[in-house]
Amino acid sequence: MNLSEGFRQSWETIGHNRMRTFLTMLGMNIGVASVIAVMATGLMGRGAIMKGIENIGSSLLWVQAAKTSYPTGKAVTYMRTEDLTMLESIVQGAWISPNLRSDHAVGHRGDQEMASVYGIWPAYHRMWGRALQTGRFVSQEDIDMRRRVTVLGLNTARAFFPSPDDALGQSVTFAGRDFTVVGVMAKKARSPVDDGSDDDTAYVPYEVLSDLTSWDEYGGPRVMRIYFKVRDLGDLDFVAAQVGHYLDHRYGTIEGKPRFVVRKAEDSIQTTNKVFDIITTVITLIAAISLVVGGIGIMNIMLITVTERTREIGIRKALGAKRHDILAQFLIESVIICLIGGGFGILLGIGITAVVSVVQHWEYSLPWTPIVIGLVVSLSIGLFFGIYPATKAARLDPVVALTKE
Repeated sequence: MNLSEGFRQSWETIGHNRMRTFLTMLGMNIGVASVIAVMATGLMGRGAIMKGIENIGSSLLWVQAAKTSYPTGKAVTYMRTEDLTMLESIVQGAWISPNLRSDHAVGHRGDQEMASVYGIWPAYHRMWGRALQTGRFVSQEDIDMRRRVTVLGLNTARAFFPSPDDALGQSVTFAGRDFTVVGVMAKKARSPVDDGSDDDTAYVPYEVLSDLTSWDEYGGPRVMRIYFKVRDLGDLDFVAAQVGHYLDHRYGTIEGKPRFVVRKAEDSIQTTNKVFDIITTVITLIAAISLVVGGIGIMNIMLITVTERTREIGIRKALGAKRHDILAQFLIESVIICLIGGGFGILLGIGITAVVSVVQHWEYSLPWTPIVIGLVVSLSIGLFFGIYPATKAARLDPVVALTKE
């Protein structure tokens, strides 16, 4: 039997049992679609997150108190305001900004909205790649003159004003003080490397917020966190070492451990990649289980087909068909079912990926790898799970087969 004849006969057989063939292919459809959708969605999600990280870059680091180094009940040491000046002079060629966070009710003409107020320096929004919707950010002149100015998050501005432009020059109140709105931030994108701010955050000069903060329990003004962003990525480790050395020299250690920890955005990015790899691998393996289940279903159906067509096999053998002819016939049927199921699964997977892209507002991306894997897996399952039924059919004794009803 030649190959074209085998395909023709297989198509005829499949066409006679359309419903059973459809149900047999269903498991393959779902399995291949799941694998493609998971792999492609994972790649799109990673791309979207990495695109957000590009705005920040891996050249960011920050320093804060290492609270886990302290024994229970031991007071935590925080940096002082004079450390800002010292570190700014030590770390040359890098942007620097403290970060002081305080939650306040922001008011305007009797209306109030809760917001996280961040005390920062002018370089802060450049460090994090944050864009302005309108107006400007906090300036060095605002810092020097301790001006009560604020840059509102988009949601906070919309809560009080018809449009972001209408907020400029208006006054809002928090902590019992009036602040002039000089800018409104654009909508913030999510990122695994983040400072905790959102569209309900307001930014003010660090010194102004520090003056409005009660430091009684700390014995005076303290700096909770300082951010640095180097201009050259090659300087990152050197700057981190400089900052750590200065703080260890000034404050010493606690039970042999540093009182402050220096963290790099690069470490968070690597951790995010590892987590993404693990999640994608686990979900892909789970999706692959449906492929195996689909393959077992195909094998069962092929075994039923062998039983139903026992007499036909006997007639073919009596007319001169060889074992390899019968083997090839059933293998071709199995492979065709798997390839058709895999093909529809690929289309379904592409469709699911497109829907996810639209819903999540991700850039659509479908590499060839998942599609090739889907086709190869479909073909492999067709061969693997079709061998046993085909072999069973090929080994039937023609005399016994002809006596079967």
